[in-house]
Amino acid sequence: MAQGIILAAGHSSRAQTNKMLLMYLGKPLLWHALTGLRPFVSHIYVVSGKHHQAISELVHDMADVTVVYNERYEEGMFSSVLAGVSKVEEDFFILPGDCPLVGPETYRKLLRGSKPLRVPVYL
Repeated sequence: MAQGIILAAGHSSRAQTNKMLLMYLGKPLLWHALTGLRPFVSHIYVVSGKHHQAISELVHDMADVTVVYNERYEEGMFSSVLAGVSKVEEDFFILPGDCPLVGPETYRKLLRGSKPLRVPVYL
């Protein structure tokens, strides 16, 4: 099985609010990202930053989720990738938290792939 990294450390400056908590179909975006990824991984690391407290509160009762605070989130998304990758112990997915609608078949196809790095594309 794989593990998951969800990137949720940004400022959300263009949205002018915490994007991870924006509601979609009655649930926060981050919730959708978590529930979409969960069937395909053994554990999920949510990398937080500016909105660490709110993200921690959202996932506090999810046993298979660990929040990783990226102290360097001001340096951009790659610093969050590095923070998440430092925690995983097997193959992993990286998912931006504001892209929660990845379908199950996409995860399945990526897991079936044989290359060291697999990137989904839409044709």
